[in-house]
Amino acid sequence: MKITPPAPKLLGVALLCLLLAACTGMNGAKPMPQPPLSAAAGSPLSSAFQVGTVSHTDKNAMGWETPAWDPDARKLLEEFLKTQHLAGDTARYGLDATLSEITPPTPGFDMTAEMTIDYRVVDLSSGAVVFQDTETSSHTSDHGEAFAAFQRTRYALEGATRKNYIAFFTKLDASGAIH
Repeated sequence: MKITPPAPKLLGVALLCLLLAACTGMNGAKPMPQPPLSAAAGSPLSSAFQVGTVSHTDKNAMGWETPAWDPDARKLLEEFLKTQHLAGDTARYGLDATLSEITPPTPGFDMTAEMTIDYRVVDLSSGAVVFQDTETSSHTSDHGEAFAAFQRTRYALEGATRKNYIAFFTKLDASGAIH
């Protein structure tokens, strides 16, 4: 039995389609779902926060500005607080967040990002710092989430950011610092 390789034109068309899908981001991948944390009604964390200062230091592992943090860091944090029912019009606390260190993903099939964020919770009426913490988190975006590397990079950074927020609020809730 003779095996005939595919026609060169057919291979060329297939490769062109893959390249176009990678460049345009049209590979059917969807952003990761939001992990559950939602503050229940009546919880001291429910509607208690507004975003204060959001910044970053220059201690990036590769001297790299991250698209998941800059320039949309404030927007990401505000959206997280809203979707988790942590933000409110009558907020009692301001939340300051500083990205102190980041290790962006290196190119590959599975891409892992790691970040460290310093948090401060400030009582808006007195100006007193009621809770301060530093969280480090990581997230891996595997090759099945997206074909294009730039999308896996974004998913890894966004995932590490969300995991960091969740770790912080879980620790804050357990601390009892917010009544």
